Amino acid sequence: MRAAKRIQINLRLVRNSDFVETNSTMPLLMMPVFWASEEGSLTKSLANEFKEKVYVAKYGMEGAVWGGVGLGGLVFLTMTLCFLGLVIQQCRYRRGNQRRPAAINPDEDGPLLN
Repeated sequence: MRAAKRIQINLRLVRNSDFVETNSTMPLLMMPVFWASEEGSLTKSLANEFKEKVYVAKYGMEGAVWGGVGLGGLVFLTMTLCFLGLVIQQCRYRRGNQRRPAAINPDEDGPLLN
């Protein structure tokens, strides 16, 4: 694995009417003023170590994402089933097929604590 970083700073030269030499004969130019280059390389063992660390983190994040999706789906399914259970209970109660739940019994109108 090899990497390089390079930078170049240029200066734009333009015609100047004060200098006769540059007035008509000089084309518009970009002159390099500064140039820097950094290069580096990794051995196979360092590249493999780097790759292992990156891939472990990548696969860990993918696992966490799919785990979160699965957990969210499970919570959604549980809440949907609870809601459907309540709806079915209310429908049976209204038809008279089931006794009234204790939570909505009108005979229990006294205080809970004395």
